[in-house]
Amino acid sequence: MVASQRMPLRVLFLATFTALIATTEAHETLDAVRPSAVTFNWSEIAAPSWLPDAYIQNFSIDGLPLPAQPAAVPAAADCAALCRADPACSYFRYCERKDNCTDGTGGQLAYQNCQLLKADCLVDAHGVTAETISGFPVHHIPPGVLSAISVALARGISGADFECATSEVPGMCAFSDPLRAVLLCPELEMCQSMVALMGGLDGCSQKPVYVLKSDVLTEGNAFVSAEAFTLLLSEEGAKPESLFLLASEVTVQAPSYDELAAGGGPDAAAAAPYKGCIVAQGAIFLGTATGSISGVTTPEECCRECAKRLRAANVSERCNVWNHCAEEAGCDYDSPRDATRHSHMRQWQCELLYQEGAVAAGEAPPFVLAKGPELPFTAGAPLAACGPSIDDYQLSPGVSPFLYGSFPCQGSIRSKDGECVLMGSPQELADRCSADPQCEAFVLSMRAPLDASNGSASSHGSTVGVLKTGAPPASLYVVPAGVLYVQQPDSSGSGLSGGAIAGIAVGSAAAVAVLAVAAWLLIVRRRRGLRRRQAGAEGCPCCGGGSSASCGSEPKCSEAAKGPASAACTADLVRTASAGSASGTTITN
Repeated sequence: MVASQRMPLRVLFLATFTALIATTEAHETLDAVRPSAVTFNWSEIAAPSWLPDAYIQNFSIDGLPLPAQPAAVPAAADCAALCRADPACSYFRYCERKDNCTDGTGGQLAYQNCQLLKADCLVDAHGVTAETISGFPVHHIPPGVLSAISVALARGISGADFECATSEVPGMCAFSDPLRAVLLCPELEMCQSMVALMGGLDGCSQKPVYVLKSDVLTEGNAFVSAEAFTLLLSEEGAKPESLFLLASEVTVQAPSYDELAAGGGPDAAAAAPYKGCIVAQGAIFLGTATGSISGVTTPEECCRECAKRLRAANVSERCNVWNHCAEEAGCDYDSPRDATRHSHMRQWQCELLYQEGAVAAGEAPPFVLAKGPELPFTAGAPLAACGPSIDDYQLSPGVSPFLYGSFPCQGSIRSKDGECVLMGSPQELADRCSADPQCEAFVLSMRAPLDASNGSASSHGSTVGVLKTGAPPASLYVVPAGVLYVQQPDSSGSGLSGGAIAGIAVGSAAAVAVLAVAAWLLIVRRRRGLRRRQAGAEGCPCCGGGSSASCGSEPKCSEAAKGPASAACTADLVRTASAGSASGTTITN
């Protein structure tokens, strides 16, 4: 009995093995879809109409038929629309021959029949020559903030993999976050492109993978897939200086006295609800639209509206970047790379936007759609962070070396990324930077409120700093949520050179640098020190209105006398800052 029971098991095993071989051979005989055979059409039937449908003539694409199939439809575009509307549908086949169509597998598809298919866990599209039309609706496009980069829809690159230290997948340079992949590419000499595999590496995963490649798309290395797209990162428009605003391309609007005083305390700017605004003439920011206001006559007014929503409880109402139009005829922009992308704003319209990646310092600066003197738009962002003054450091809100100047250090919370990222108060971060011979600056990330009395992290969380080596002035980018601290050179010659400091402090001679606010804060600091020394004679409160416990030998002030006098001192500081600066930067109110 035992022997008689084993025989059927062997037969079953052989039958299964034979079927597996047959299936494998069937897949091996399938032809990959040639990129040159694919045409893209923008159909009025498809929704949304700005995403195309891909068609391959005389081809039967491979896939698993869905359980429910539609009735006959008049045209291939209708079949594509049905596939687009069904989340389970990846591909479709359609017959437009009145005498029916061979499907390439020995079967037939009737006239005007539409067959909906699910991808069968192959990353790229395969099939056989047939009389049918095959295709797929394009579902996958880059995130909105990356839309300024040229993209090859529904195509990927075979091979051209290389390894990188921070990869999430062994044997290649791959990540689960497209922004991380795109922003890393400029630092890697081999990087040319990024392939997005929305179905994962096996075509069946629910987790997309973004793979950096050492080659560009060619007819020889490209494959076609409904679950892929490729960003062309080697093109000029994908370079950081094209994607982001540089410090030399913007001006800074300082807050008014009333706005500054609203913060209170010795470092009023750090706690003020409105800390100032970055303004760029001839630029358009990308982002998710969260509001639009008419009748806003100045960019500064638009910025203040955005600042009111900077920390809105509802994400759909938040704003951290904005666009404004002052042209009587309105403002228009057509993308030279994407015929479907058109931007229009009416005169005095203020467009409020939100970019997730620009929320915290140390992450990406806000992405621009376009910039240049020919553009009629004005773009900007409210400053989202400020820090306390620290001895021997020049403070510069709204700017960061960003991609440049990284180095590893002990205790870093991002050691895998090769960055020196530390938690601590601003003073603790400054002490760590001063003690490290590699460190010449650090970028403060306001991830938690500061204790206004001493600039330390509050009990609600902590601040984070990214330590940096010296970066050339040209590599400074606008990061509204960042605060850059640069060590001032001493007599020993350590730290950044005087020329580099000058470049960082005032930017280009042809532009007003973003660091105007830094100059303003330095003036505040100097004036505050002068007030402290003159406190006894002039009756101005110690510490510029700060805690009397930290005044040392300076005269102590009563709480009753401190408030009004502090406001008067602060007003004088703002007047001093607004009067201009000898350092070459200007500030407007």
